[in-house]
Amino acid sequence: MIPKIKNLKLFSLLFMILFIFQSCGVYYKNSITLEEAARQEGKVKILTTNQRTIKYKKITSTDGQFYGNKMKGGKWIQTPLNQEDIINIRLKNKKASTWMTLISIGIPVTTLVILLATADFGIGCIWCGGY
Repeated sequence: MIPKIKNLKLFSLLFMILFIFQSCGVYYKNSITLEEAARQEGKVKILTTNQRTIKYKKITSTDGQFYGNKMKGGKWIQTPLNQEDIINIRLKNKKASTWMTLISIGIPVTTLVILLATADFGIGCIWCGGY
């Protein structure tokens, strides 16, 4: 017998939420300098003066010029950064991002298991002989 449509909609919603939260990253609240970002060699999010948010895998420095590095089409792209165009630079919080991913996976999976365990699919109880 086919499961109730209501349960299928709920399962679909849970999996959509799971996929959305998996791609999220958590960044520190405090802004850092370009020099600190280059030393940290972590992912950063930059807010520019024209209110654009740009994410880079890392910031590097060559001869006093800072570059934002991104991977595009299998190649590293270096974009020169102008310090006057930057409002703030925030470093990615790896620990909080990992916890958010685990929580966002754990809650929907636990809910799914509970729903499946309590759902009535019309096939009877397999442990009690189908009654």
